[in-house]
Amino acid sequence: MNAICIAILLAAGAAADESRETYIVTLTNSNVYYGFIEHTDERLIRLELDRPWDPGRIRTINRDRIISIDPESQRARERRIREGWEGLGRVQTETAEGRQWLPRDEVRFAERAREMALAERGVLRGAPADVTALGFPELELDEAEPAPEIREEETNFTQEMAVLANLWGLHAAIVVGGLVAVTLITRFMILR
Repeated sequence: MNAICIAILLAAGAAADESRETYIVTLTNSNVYYGFIEHTDERLIRLELDRPWDPGRIRTINRDRIISIDPESQRARERRIREGWEGLGRVQTETAEGRQWLPRDEVRFAERAREMALAERGVLRGAPADVTALGFPELELDEAEPAPEIREEETNFTQEMAVLANLWGLHAAIVVGGLVAVTLITRFMILR
C-alpha cells in the first residue's frame, strides 16, 4: 500500500513539475544542480531540486558561488529524469494508474507471474480466456448429503459451575501459589 501511495505522489509531483521551467545552475566548485527557482534576491537563490525520485529538496545557494544559470530544454530534462530513474533500477511501465517508474525486479517478477498464470491455464498470450471451457463438476442437489442436525443441550447451574471451576481452577491455583511464594521470599530474604 505504501508503494502505491508513493508512486501516486511521485506521479502527481512529476505532473506538476512539467509545467514549471527547470534551470541548470553551475557552481564554482563544478557542482551542477537542476531545479526550479523558488526565490531569488541579490545575495541568495532558493532552488527546488528537480528529482522526482527525491521530491521536496530545497537548496539555498549564494550568488557568489554561481557561474551560470541556464534554462534546461524539455528534451534534456526528460532524458535526465529517465537516466535518473534507470540509475535507481526503475523501469517505466504502464499500470492501471498510468505510466509509472517501478522497480525493475518487481516488473520482471510480475511479468513472469503473468506468463506462468497464462501457461497454467493453457491460454496463449493475447487470446481471450474461454471461461466456458473450464470444466466444473455438476452437482446434483438431490444426491448431496443433508447437514447433520444441531441439538442444543440444556444445562443446569451446577453443570455450568463445574465447567467454570475446571476452567479457572488451575489459574486460581497458580495465582495463589505465586502469592505464597512472594510472601515467603519477602519474609525470609528481605525482612530477616
